[in-house]
Amino acid sequence: MTKILQYHPKIVQSHKDLIFRCLDDKDESIRVRALNLLQGMVSRKNLVEIVKFLMCHVANPNNSVHYRDELVSKLVHICSQDNFHYVTSFEWYISVIVELAHTDGVRNGILLSDQLIDVAIRVPSVRSFCVAQMAILFTVCSSSTSPIRTRQNALCDVIHAASWICGEYAK
Repeated sequence: MTKILQYHPKIVQSHKDLIFRCLDDKDESIRVRALNLLQGMVSRKNLVEIVKFLMCHVANPNNSVHYRDELVSKLVHICSQDNFHYVTSFEWYISVIVELAHTDGVRNGILLSDQLIDVAIRVPSVRSFCVAQMAILFTVCSSSTSPIRTRQNALCDVIHAASWICGEYAK
């Protein structure tokens, strides 16, 4: 299917449900191959659906740490490919990154941090929303029951980006 995807992506897109089911397979190699196919199937119409589906898999604690790292990397790559060509709402994308940063077991904090800074620099219209989201991150991190203090997630790395974004763009 990977070879077909290069020349006839619409044919592969018609098998989207099958590829989604492959992401639930017990064999991790099948899941990784399905992820690679999803990357080539993305369009503006189905990006949100694909990201929601992948987010459910990232949040699943039964998936291995390696596979969850791969999911987050693919998710970010899918959204940022071709200079964010498929992203129709950068507020939505910032929300996705912030949600990933809060998710237990996500170790891709530097990647998420880089994405936050990249979007804030490239998209002036999203800066005030981004600052507001970063302020929420600070509030969450400063609470006594903060996930940053009690769980393993990407918040520690994302705080760097939050500080930079607030310092640059807060009014």
